[in-house]
Amino acid sequence: MKGSSSSAYAFWLAAAVLTSLIFLAGASANDHVISEKAVETSPSEDSPWNRYIYSKDAGHIFENKTDENGRWEICGLPPGTYKVCEVVQEGWVQTYPINESSGDPVCHIVEITNSSISDIDFLNRGDYCLSGHKYWDKNKNRQRDPGEEFLSGWIIIVEGETNRWRTTTNNNGYWKICNLPSGTYSLSESAPGGARGWIASEKPGKVTITNQSIRGLNFGNYFILHDEPRQYEQFCESQLVEGTGYMDVGTSLTDRKLAIDYNRVMYGEGYIGLESAQVYSQEPNKLIRPLPNASDPSGATSHKLNFFENTKLEFDGTSPLVGSRSITSRDFYGGIGANIQETFNVKRLEADNTVFLGHTSNSTIRHTVGLNTQSSFNGTLWTESSFHKIFYKDIRRRDVFSGEFEVQRELKFHENPSEFRSMIGPCRGVDC
Repeated sequence: MKGSSSSAYAFWLAAAVLTSLIFLAGASANDHVISEKAVETSPSEDSPWNRYIYSKDAGHIFENKTDENGRWEICGLPPGTYKVCEVVQEGWVQTYPINESSGDPVCHIVEITNSSISDIDFLNRGDYCLSGHKYWDKNKNRQRDPGEEFLSGWIIIVEGETNRWRTTTNNNGYWKICNLPSGTYSLSESAPGGARGWIASEKPGKVTITNQSIRGLNFGNYFILHDEPRQYEQFCESQLVEGTGYMDVGTSLTDRKLAIDYNRVMYGEGYIGLESAQVYSQEPNKLIRPLPNASDPSGATSHKLNFFENTKLEFDGTSPLVGSRSITSRDFYGGIGANIQETFNVKRLEADNTVFLGHTSNSTIRHTVGLNTQSSFNGTLWTESSFHKIFYKDIRRRDVFSGEFEVQRELKFHENPSEFRSMIGPCRGVDC
């Protein structure tokens, strides 16, 4: 009796790729079949052969393996009826013969009378698995370290050219998608319930299955309190003014998503030279500006910011120029609880002032509020600032200069936020 084991694409499967066990035995009403498979193996890995056992009272079992051309042969059989079955390694699926109704693989039933029988063929298709883990990459180093928890309930999506599969990570962060043919697949993920604040330390990409399953597709994520908005808003104002007369200007900006309140106003009469720019962006990748460095007055470093204001002002008048500017990162809306306010009443002023704020995760100065100023004036200049967290932190400072002064100042408030802020208070654990 002869036959072959081949792929659904009609070429012989070499023994290195698929070696099937062919079992053959006489059939009767009392026959039954027991199958035993090797666990977690793929066609390219060394593994114990699957065992297929046929039992018929004191009957006989005949078996052989396919050769390098996918052919098999069992000889020396007496006449009779035989059941010919194939057992394949994990990662392969029998596509012929199959039950027309259920699609399940079945055995050939053949009867030997007075001659050999050939062309008893089996067709197979390679089906593989992709698998891995999701974990909380707290230190953002793209590998799971001791103490970093697995993430359960995450949706893993695998997309091929025509089909799409999805699964959910279990309590150990493990996911697995099987029955995938050879090809290239795109992987993506989604946090449970669409929760925001999770950032992939290394985003899933594309993988190509050739002749084996792929394991160890592990993806880490870290949690932040305020991610950059997917839909973002921006504001920009720039002006260049020179002349003699009366001036009254003001700007007010509030954004609860960024926890920012900014206000600027000034008015006066006299000679005025003004160059000013105020830029606000919820997406800091769109707002890159140089910030002066007090330790190196001749240098500046570019940063990704959520807010930037620079004003170069020259004033000389008989009546004073009065004004103020303030910037606040409000703790109530997720800010750091910092406030900087500057007020002036001067008859002469030369100033170069910069106010800045970084809040979202991809800002290079995340959770920072600052002021950098160089001023020469005749009059009065007040500065008040605070850094306050209810019940546990309160920093306050003020200075007043009245007369003829030159002042250079850099003032910054910064907080390095924890990765996760637990819910506290009497409502802890209440879903609503």
